[in-house]
Amino acid sequence: MKRVLIVLFILLVSLSFIGAAQVGQPKVLYAYGKIGAGTLAFTTNQIQTSSTTIDLKNNADVQPSGDGVLIGTWNLDGTNQAAEADYKVTYSYGPLSDGSSDIDFELIALGEDDGSDVVKATNGTSLFTANAGNVAIVQEIAVRLTAAGVTAVASAPATDDYSSIITLTLETQ
Repeated sequence: MKRVLIVLFILLVSLSFIGAAQVGQPKVLYAYGKIGAGTLAFTTNQIQTSSTTIDLKNNADVQPSGDGVLIGTWNLDGTNQAAEADYKVTYSYGPLSDGSSDIDFELIALGEDDGSDVVKATNGTSLFTANAGNVAIVQEIAVRLTAAGVTAVASAPATDDYSSIITLTLETQ
C-alpha cells in the first residue's frame, strides 16, 4: 500500500510539472506613483488685539526689564520639501504711535536661540534652516518698551490708540 501511494504521489507531481507549461509570453503590470510638488506657507497669528491693549505704564512685562508681552506668532508650514533650505525672516516696524506721540519698543523672538529670547530691532532678522520633508516651525513674538519708550510714556497723552504695524518678510538664503 505504501508503494502504491508513493507511485501515485510521484505521478501527480510529474503531471503537475507537465501541466504548468507556460502559455504565451509573460504579461506585465505597472505601478505608478507621484510625489506632489512641495507647499510652503508663511503665516502670522495675532494673539494680542485692539480689545486687549497693553497697559504701557503699569504692566511690568512690557517694561525694559520685563519678559515682554506676547503679541503673536509666525508659522512656517511646508510639505514635501525636497531638500534642507535656509530662510531669513526680516522684521520691520516703527514706534507705537497715536498720530502725535511716538513710543519706542523692541520686538523679541521668544526662545529663538536655543531657548533664549532674542531682541529684533527694526529691520532685525531671524535665520533658520528647515529640514527636508514636512516642516512646522512656530516662533512666538513679544514686545517691550525701550528706555526711551518709558520716557515717552511718562509724557504721552492718555489714549487707547497707540499702535504699530510690524511687517514680517520671509526670504530664502
